[in-house]
Amino acid sequence: MLMQSVTESWTHGADPTVCLLSEAELKRMRERGVNNVMKELIRNEDKNKPYSDQKLSSLLKERGIEISRRAVAKYREELGIRGSFDRKIF
Repeated sequence: MLMQSVTESWTHGADPTVCLLSEAELKRMRERGVNNVMKELIRNEDKNKPYSDQKLSSLLKERGIEISRRAVAKYREELGIRGSFDRKIF
């Protein structure tokens, strides 16, 4: 019976792997993806003119990840990455 309901859900547009994950696990996966993209953007930025949190938010939006400037700052700090002024090479 369970397999039938999962199969029916899947055929109606729900992904069965998502149904098996908790909300907390999904949130961690999304954050990990955002963190990886942020690290890539910062790694490839011009070190003489690093991206502000607002610019990072805009670049993430271009990649389909819509988060606020404050969320960018939160994730950046959690990753131990300094702000744009402190990343700048003079």
